[in-house]
Amino acid sequence: MLVVLAFVNNRITGKAHADVNKDIVATNVTTQKTLRNAEVIESMGMLEKLMNRWASRQQGILKLQSDVSDQGKTISSISKAFRIWSQSISLAITAYLVVKHEINPGLLIAGSLLLSRALAPVDQIIASWKGFVQAKVQYKRLTSVLAELGEKPKGAMHPAPAGDIEVKDLVVTPPGGKTPVLHEVSFDVPAGSIVGVIGPSAAGKSSLARALMNIWPKQSGEILLDGIEISSWDKRALGPYVGYLPQDIELFEGSISENISRFEEVDSEKVVEAAKTAGVHEMILLLPEGYDTVIGSEGINLSGGQRQRIGLARAIYRNPRLIVLDEPNSNLDEIGERALSVALRKLKEAGSTIFVVSHRPSVLTVVDRILVMADGKVSLYGDRDAVIGQLARQNAATQKRAAPLAVVDAHTGPSSVTSGPSMPGNVSPV
Repeated sequence: MLVVLAFVNNRITGKAHADVNKDIVATNVTTQKTLRNAEVIESMGMLEKLMNRWASRQQGILKLQSDVSDQGKTISSISKAFRIWSQSISLAITAYLVVKHEINPGLLIAGSLLLSRALAPVDQIIASWKGFVQAKVQYKRLTSVLAELGEKPKGAMHPAPAGDIEVKDLVVTPPGGKTPVLHEVSFDVPAGSIVGVIGPSAAGKSSLARALMNIWPKQSGEILLDGIEISSWDKRALGPYVGYLPQDIELFEGSISENISRFEEVDSEKVVEAAKTAGVHEMILLLPEGYDTVIGSEGINLSGGQRQRIGLARAIYRNPRLIVLDEPNSNLDEIGERALSVALRKLKEAGSTIFVVSHRPSVLTVVDRILVMADGKVSLYGDRDAVIGQLARQNAATQKRAAPLAVVDAHTGPSSVTSGPSMPGNVSPV
């Protein structure tokens, strides 16, 4: 009978357990993506909205778990009642037989113990359905990773910025690090300008992007947005005025329109406008549900280029005043690069101040200014044509110095002598 009850319990709760497990796995995947994109969440003030979405989904899982638990407890209660009755009846029968002198009194105790031992494992199997606690564990992980960001004092409210940027003697050390990656960086950018940030690998370009977005705290110096220290802003208040596209792009679980709108109330007109500016509108229309297409663990998978262009649309949603794009063309083909150039021009016309970190010289055709980074410092900064001209002259001088060495090598063979100093960035005249 106990085995039958266990089978009934499994049939009743099996599907519900599977549904709970499926939801928990999907929630864990979403949480992992959120952890990997803490920089995007922090820079654009998305933390509260994403936490609300997570809490809403978690409440649904907890309710389903509670329903499954109630069903299991009902069967478990019946099982325990049956066990108690069976033991009571067995004890009564053996007691009657002892009174009738048909069995030895010692068998009364032995029979009760044997029955209890025999039923205990079965009863334990029925009662011990494993609880699902993974969502709680993931919640703790999420809050611990974002705890440092959440512990910052609440910022102040300021008027809508125009986009003037001034950086003074900026020194930045990565979180958990000891060695600065940016050293006394200083420059200023008027509102409505496009700045191309170039330089060799590990020059500090991405570190500067994170500092401008107030993701990495500065050790010293200032980053002023319209004359106001950017770290003094309230994150949620500043979020609509900034846009950030990191190198590693992840989209969050939800529809494409929700991702582009940063999980605010979806303004379809603004979403389509951002998608068109990013050159991704036509691609989205080709998806199964268009802008309502769900992406994530239960949705479709997108290519790197598609994610990058949707991420760009998210960064430029509602025309922010300050936009930082870190390698926005790394996954784009020729058509995508042309769309990026068009988008940058439109954003400039709208008055946005844009920083574009890139290794590709093609993006320099649309910038107003160039900032050359080397070893965490500003090597060159100024108007595009002036900087390109200076880089070209430096490159020509380097090649001129290297030419005699090449002739010597041709006559004497390999030499330990090297050519002139390496350039701060692989930039060709445009």
